[in-house]
Amino acid sequence: MKDEDRPEIDGAKMVWLVKRNSDLNEGRGHIVVAWVCDMKATAIRHAHKAGVQGTDAQVEEAVALFVMVDGKRVLYVPGQVEKPTKEDKKAQKKQDELEEVLYRAAAAGLTDEDLKILRGSK
Repeated sequence: MKDEDRPEIDGAKMVWLVKRNSDLNEGRGHIVVAWVCDMKATAIRHAHKAGVQGTDAQVEEAVALFVMVDGKRVLYVPGQVEKPTKEDKKAQKKQDELEEVLYRAAAAGLTDEDLKILRGSK
């Protein structure tokens, strides 16, 4: 990635994370960020009984960054990328195939209205 292509960090702000186990029954999963909140009070409200077997989830302070992306100031927050399941991969392949067909249809001269009809939305 070239330096001119890198997003520009344009500030930071403190946020509150509500973290809980991905397995709310037995706690055998992994810790995930469930909510990112502006205020601690909001995080505490969300954390109440949101943990394993109705216990309170964890609340902690974190840093979120403002990043310039395509001329827009976007807030990036702490969290993790969810790994895709086998079903997700199948659904993504189907979605990619549909988008490729729609791209080729548009390149062949179909209008936006034609593409909406093909997608099933009017």
